[in-house]
Amino acid sequence: MFFLFFIIFECAFVSRARLGAMYGSSAGARAAAVAGTDPSADFDVLKAVRRAAVAGGDVTRVIVYRAAGPESNIPSDCLIGSVANVCNVYTRVDLNLLESDFAVNGLFTGDDYWPSRTRLSSRSVGTDFVGVYVEARTGAVAPMPSLLSDTSVARIEAVTD
Repeated sequence: MFFLFFIIFECAFVSRARLGAMYGSSAGARAAAVAGTDPSADFDVLKAVRRAAVAGGDVTRVIVYRAAGPESNIPSDCLIGSVANVCNVYTRVDLNLLESDFAVNGLFTGDDYWPSRTRLSSRSVGTDFVGVYVEARTGAVAPMPSLLSDTSVARIEAVTD
């Protein structure tokens, strides 16, 4: 009987982390699409991920990346670290940064690899696709996956001609 309860609780931990990653990536992609080229766009993404993933798991990493299209996967180099003109990688500590840290003259430089001001948001030229990858720790102790992730992609809303 104990074993049955143990398995049920372990599956609950895994489900919670999966939902946190899924809701976090969706909310982050929507926030990126709306924020567009705003200097604090990545702050908005992190805030949305933190808010959406509160009920699900322990977010360990968030990656904001330039996607080639709506179905594109995260570039493999971004799973290692930030890549110039491709992606910004954030850790769980970065989820607590202030909006002022992301300002043009802010002290935080984690968003400088793919600055939001370089993202395309023009009706005439086109807009970039932004992907948000969220990784969450499950907290499970049984031999189950300890990290789960999810990715969502959205097109930046066009605002200029």
